[in-house]
Amino acid sequence: MKARPGNSCHLIAALLLLTAAPAFASPNINHPARFKVNSLHLESGPTRDWVYAVQRDATEYLWVGTDNGLRRYDGYEYTVFNYKPDDPDSLGSNSVFSLLIGSDQTLWAGGHVVSAFNADTETFDNYPVTDGNIIWGMTEGPGRILWIGTEVFGLIGFDMRKREVIYHSLDEPRDKVREIPDTITKIINDRRDPSILWMTATTGLFRFDTKTYTFERFYDEARLVATSMLRMDSQGKIWMTSESGLYVIDPETRTHRHYRHEKNNSRSLSTDILTGILIDSKERVWIGTDKQGVHLYQPETDDFLHIPASATEPGAFGPGAVTEIYEDVDGSLWFC
Repeated sequence: MKARPGNSCHLIAALLLLTAAPAFASPNINHPARFKVNSLHLESGPTRDWVYAVQRDATEYLWVGTDNGLRRYDGYEYTVFNYKPDDPDSLGSNSVFSLLIGSDQTLWAGGHVVSAFNADTETFDNYPVTDGNIIWGMTEGPGRILWIGTEVFGLIGFDMRKREVIYHSLDEPRDKVREIPDTITKIINDRRDPSILWMTATTGLFRFDTKTYTFERFYDEARLVATSMLRMDSQGKIWMTSESGLYVIDPETRTHRHYRHEKNNSRSLSTDILTGILIDSKERVWIGTDKQGVHLYQPETDDFLHIPASATEPGAFGPGAVTEIYEDVDGSLWFC
């Protein structure tokens, strides 16, 4: 599986903090001119790190998972944590594909192993639970179980207190395994019932019951890849990005809406290749694209505001893929 579409992510050299820009005179908050993008550069020099995940903890550190280690930003400078073969307490994998801050505020990093950060000593406890396979997604379920979605190694349940594996989907009976995805790219909790998990896989959208350990394939018509993302809104609908547009699925009625780029319609999506999504604390839906900037869904008109990318215009998104969108505790939005 490719880690990112093409080589576009080489262009992502910054995290992008999107803020409302009061200096602009437009009275319409939904007008593109109302938004200004501020770049926060990860490094200087010719190299460019690929950003996979972003989290901000209770102490206001910003954590950034990249293909070249884990970075911690304190508002002024970065501290970089890397894998060191001769140090068992270092970061367990130099590539960090997913991040999670647990309910006890422990930072978990998913690479080729799962790593738990010890804030007092600034060391890591590392657990090789995936046989070296990539950890694409993580979420915390009831009972402080860390659910881990992997590439070709299925779904893993890991007890965050006992620090041991309690479930592995590939251990299910052979006739049942055929109905279980082996590559899981993203996982979220159901907002109404946290014991239910929703996950994207290369074979479709799946529902998983953590009480009964049962999978249900829910939707398999979308073209899903490693960058496909999903979120659930306050009404229980699932928003899912793909390489064939945006899908909005209602689990209760088992119906869906499919949004695609429409030629000569500026209020449609600018592209079908969608790479990131966030439903923020105000229930606004933000959608990242590959090189085309960001879209904001307009529920009143059932269409999209386009905030385009530009290689030259100050205060605009750069012409790269927006694969991760994150809202911190202050309500700021981070795009990478």
